[in-house]
Amino acid sequence: MINLEKISQQLGFEEEEVQMLLDMFYESTTQSMQTLKNAIETLDFETIKQEAHSIKGSAANLMLDDIFNISKEIEDAAKDKLNINYNRIYSLLESSLHSLKEQEPVL
Repeated sequence: MINLEKISQQLGFEEEEVQMLLDMFYESTTQSMQTLKNAIETLDFETIKQEAHSIKGSAANLMLDDIFNISKEIEDAAKDKLNINYNRIYSLLESSLHSLKEQEPVL
């Protein structure tokens, strides 16, 4: 559950501005997710690492801990070229992003 009041206080923005930032994050992450999915299909570790890093950084800036942690797990595994089930972790990330978009923010 996103607490807009808490995030806005931490970031020093109005709640409406935080909601706008969250919407922008979701929209920009959509392209990264498609690139990440394609990279996972081909086990392109460098691209997996780059896209996960990008998502992780944006999530950290907005205090989206679940998305940050999942992205970090993907990035760390790709950095070490580990042969893990990226599709499973990608699905978790995708689910977290959809939850972000679908939930009503707490004001």
